[in-house]
Amino acid sequence: MDELSIGLIREVKNYFQDRVSDFCSSSGHGFPPGINIEFILYKYLLVEILIERNTAFIGIREGKKLISLLSTELLKSDKCYLSKGVIGELDQEIRLRIPDKYLTAKGWA
Repeated sequence: MDELSIGLIREVKNYFQDRVSDFCSSSGHGFPPGINIEFILYKYLLVEILIERNTAFIGIREGKKLISLLSTELLKSDKCYLSKGVIGELDQEIRLRIPDKYLTAKGWA
């Protein structure tokens, strides 16, 4: 796993704590080469971050389709790649798609 993947995974883990699991990272061999990071949020949705040309595309994986949520340029300062605002916005977008009763039952409301 490369430094970018490790950094992004660390940022997501630090923000979501016990609400994130099952990370999987892979690198593409096309042009330009991309990086894919998948993980489960709230034990409910499969989220994917696709990195291409210094841009992160973030979405929900539904079978073979990626439902786009956000896109942002990567930061490269002090080993921080996504701004806290982007991760917070991802959290809001994901929570909108999960029933409140589920979040409450798990203690995440």
